[in-house]
Amino acid sequence: MPKLSFIILTFCTILSYAQSDYLTQPRPTQTPYLFAPGIVSTGAYERDLTISPDGKEIYWSVVGPKNLFSAIVCRKLQNGKWSDTQVASFSGQYSDIEAAFSPDGKRLYFASNRPLNAQGKAKDFDIWYVERTATGWSEAKNMGAPINTPDVDEYYPSLTNDGTIYYTAIYKTGLGKDDIWRCKWVDGKYAPPELVGKPISTEGYEFNAFIMPDESKLFYTNCVRKNGVLDCDLVVSNHNADGTWSEAKPLEGVNSEKMDYCPFVSPDGKYLFFTSERAKKDWRFDKPLNYTELLNNIQSPTNGEADIYWVELK
Repeated sequence: MPKLSFIILTFCTILSYAQSDYLTQPRPTQTPYLFAPGIVSTGAYERDLTISPDGKEIYWSVVGPKNLFSAIVCRKLQNGKWSDTQVASFSGQYSDIEAAFSPDGKRLYFASNRPLNAQGKAKDFDIWYVERTATGWSEAKNMGAPINTPDVDEYYPSLTNDGTIYYTAIYKTGLGKDDIWRCKWVDGKYAPPELVGKPISTEGYEFNAFIMPDESKLFYTNCVRKNGVLDCDLVVSNHNADGTWSEAKPLEGVNSEKMDYCPFVSPDGKYLFFTSERAKKDWRFDKPLNYTELLNNIQSPTNGEADIYWVELK
């Protein structure tokens, strides 16, 4: 009976998910396309998109100039119609980024610099979560130790089916500038952080890791220095049966000459969403721009600020 229930639940989830329609956007091919231009990708600094397991909620971050402030915004499918974009109920006062659903959709995790109590000054970034209730999301709760630590930033949560959480941090016991860590869920609590070691974490920069719910693949950003400049690309590694990880491979046809980061795989496994700072190929124009044309180019997607793209997974 449990197996039959799982099959029924899976079928219902797939059926419900098929109705979400990705904001009614045309589907991408194996060439990356800007996601929802004018709706999600608007010319502002937008990054780190996530979708609820049933496909009916989409969350992403909007970042202010010079990273001074950020908020998590969302659209929801209600009565067959997508809502307008709104700031998430738990966001808008402190800097919040990188929302991530639990596999069952009952929790939404994110990184925030909000104080531990209801009032106070902003602090370092911790991982927080809200829980789904009959009336919406609960008040935000700090995950606490052993995941969050004093005076060290923790970013980009990603959850597996068994509750293991992957995230980015710069701990003294790590290998490099940014490393990928995980905490396993054991006997009703989180075990101490363990480094997702080589070949994943190295002496360089590895961050923004998205783990598939079955822990089979890890998508993340890897940065290497080329001619004195950091080149940051999306890569993927397979989790082997013996617990080791394969050498990460760049995502062919996805990466650009600019920074590509914040991977997320849609719950149906068909599409990869990611953030990119790629810009218009050529900012030269056939004629001088007037003021309106100038603003339209500066304030539109692919202006060099971050945009959200999606691509069909091979």
